Amino acid sequence: MTMENGVTFLEFLTSDFVSLQALNSTRVFKVHRALLDAKCKAVASAFNGNFTERQNGVYTFSDTSEGTLSRFLEWAYRGDYTEPVVKRKDTASDKTKKDPASNQLESLDYPLMAHMALYIFSEVYIVPNLKDLVFAKIKAAIEVINKPRTEDDQRGVISLLKLAYTMIPANKSSADLQEWLAHYAAFSLEELRGQPSFNDVLKLSPDLASKILSRSNPADSPPWPRGWGEHKRLNGGWL
Repeated sequence: MTMENGVTFLEFLTSDFVSLQALNSTRVFKVHRALLDAKCKAVASAFNGNFTERQNGVYTFSDTSEGTLSRFLEWAYRGDYTEPVVKRKDTASDKTKKDPASNQLESLDYPLMAHMALYIFSEVYIVPNLKDLVFAKIKAAIEVINKPRTEDDQRGVISLLKLAYTMIPANKSSADLQEWLAHYAAFSLEELRGQPSFNDVLKLSPDLASKILSRSNPADSPPWPRGWGEHKRLNGGWL
């Protein structure tokens, strides 16, 4: 068996270990160096140059959670990662009910957020194969939701849109994801616009607002009463 960079399975198994760690986490993940080099050269290269990672043998991610890092490593070894599981919040809490989407569901406890965090990781650290897989999983998860009719799903989708349009640069490699999500937001506009946080996201991302508007239908009536203009024309014209 040969890996992506031509390294054989035996060579990867007999390569040295290096360590990966999320900032402020006490857990250290060990990974075969040859495997890391095959899957994510951007990180592996830090162990080859004159950097502290080479001296210490540990790469610390300042912008990645422990959960996202573990999913990346699971994918690196297995070619897939375990679907995140919803952790239900205490719905009896008034604070939980009133918290906006940006505070309530932008966490790895919500599957869509976990997928998006991994997508952002793959964008930042240039892991195109992982990014394609995550995009497919995001689409599959949203297709199951169909229209977001529950508040949890609405807030989850809104948080997803926020991350997609504020944390990912508008570049060619992520254009398909952003376009697909804008299409979905237009499809779900009736459900989403009842959430105040949706308006907040549109203010943060004029590009998203413009894409949704381009898919929206015009109003089916003018702002004045029907027949009013015709009545004025027949009775002496306009004032």
